[in-house]
Amino acid sequence: MAIEALAEFLKSLLTPYTGIPESTYLIGGIALAVGLGSSLLNRRLVDFKKLRERRQQFEAWNKQLREARSRNDKQAIAKLMKKNQAMMQAQSQMMMATMKPSMIIMGPILIMWWILGLAFPGTLIVAHSPFPIPWIFGTFEDLNFVAWYIIASFAFSLPLGRILGTSPTGT
Repeated sequence: MAIEALAEFLKSLLTPYTGIPESTYLIGGIALAVGLGSSLLNRRLVDFKKLRERRQQFEAWNKQLREARSRNDKQAIAKLMKKNQAMMQAQSQMMMATMKPSMIIMGPILIMWWILGLAFPGTLIVAHSPFPIPWIFGTFEDLNFVAWYIIASFAFSLPLGRILGTSPTGT
C-alpha cells in the first residue's frame, strides 16, 4: 500500500515532463548525471594508474607467451607459465577493482529505472532521432525512454570517462 502511494506520488512528479522536448531533456540530463556520478565514483574508488600498469604487464606477458608458442620455445614457455597463476590473480584483482563501483551504483540505478518506468511506459515516445536507427527488428526513429536513455548514456559516459581519466584505455 505504501509503495503504491509512493509510486503514484513519484509518477505525478514526472508527469509534467512526459511530453517532447521536456522528456528528451529530462532523460538526457538524468543520463548525464548518472554518467558523471559513476565516473566520479570510479575515480574515487579505482586506482587507474595501478590498473593500467597491471594491464600493461599482463599484455607484455601475454605477448611473450604468444611469441614463445609461435617459436615453439618450450623453455621460454615453461618459464612464462610459472608466472601464469600470478598473472591470472592480477587480472582477477583488476576485474574486481573495476566491478566494485558498479556494484555500489547498481541499486540507485535500479530504483531510478523503476521510477522512470512508472512515468514513461515503454510505448511513450520521449525523443525523435534525426535519422533511422538500425535495430535487430528493422529501423526506428521514435525512441522510448529506454532507447533514449541508452543512447544518451553512451553519448555522455564515454567522453566523461576520457575527461575524468576513468576510461579503461586511459586518457
